[in-house]
Amino acid sequence: MFEKVDGLPNQKVMVEPALGRRPVFPHRKGPFACAAKFMLSRYEDALVKPVPDDAEVRTAEEQVSGTLTQISVSEGLRLSELQDQDAYSNELVDIWVGAQNEEEWMRNYRKCMD
Repeated sequence: MFEKVDGLPNQKVMVEPALGRRPVFPHRKGPFACAAKFMLSRYEDALVKPVPDDAEVRTAEEQVSGTLTQISVSEGLRLSELQDQDAYSNELVDIWVGAQNEEEWMRNYRKCMD
């Protein structure tokens, strides 16, 4: 999200001092005015049905500028078998969306979900 709005990932600020350099972090130099991360979760156990393949995900990302998607599940997986989940939900996919305003990123998120 920082890279979308400010132009560099926030991890760069943490790495620079470790390398003996003073961190320089741009402010609002990225291509978008705002960004959000959406996490699609399910709150009960289930068996995962077909999941979009890499080509389908890339097509959606190309159709919705500023979007990055990370799917955490695969077809045939039981959600209760997922690693690193919290006690009450299972994360299926993360979608990062950059936009010029809140209305645009909500519209872009809905396009990705479609």
